[in-house]
Amino acid sequence: ALPILTYNFEGMNYLTKVKTSYKATFEIDAKNSKYTFKDNELTLNALTMAFEGWLAMPKDDIDMDIKFGSKQTDFKNIFSLVPGAFTKDYNNIKTAGSMAFNGFVKGTYNDTRMPAYKVSLLCKNGMVQYPSLPKAINNINLNLNVNAEIGAGIKSLGATPPVHVGPVLDGPSTMEPLLESSITSAQVNKPKKPN
Repeated sequence: ALPILTYNFEGMNYLTKVKTSYKATFEIDAKNSKYTFKDNELTLNALTMAFEGWLAMPKDDIDMDIKFGSKQTDFKNIFSLVPGAFTKDYNNIKTAGSMAFNGFVKGTYNDTRMPAYKVSLLCKNGMVQYPSLPKAINNINLNLNVNAEIGAGIKSLGATPPVHVGPVLDGPSTMEPLLESSITSAQVNKPKKPN
């Protein structure tokens, strides 16, 4: 059985009971405590990602320049990370649409600094239909970008256009992230029907 990963940060679950595997080859510079990614593959449920770049720990600081991204483009792969979606019936769920997931982490990590990072998730024309339900969830569209400058926390969080999901039950829903110049926690407006 694969290891199960749950990741919680400050009370928020980002990954819940995710089946995880990681295979990697590193080039190791022992003199400088530098580790460079070579062939590697991280699988989280049905989403497979790869990393490139390096990580160095010459003293107390951890320096890094790492890029990451998904290897697949099917919406179903990112959907597998939705809590409760990746079950024994996962292969019977019908999906459509495309996705892209990528980002980077660059800079120094220590007790007082965080590296810069960017995480981007794009979902286009996603559709999910469970075999036991009469209707599909259609038109799942998301363009999410999270950016943080070196040592500054989240600088910008944006979803452009707003997250659209519809029709579900009584019609489409739209969720719009609330954006502030400096963000410590993101808020999402209550779903609303478009005019």
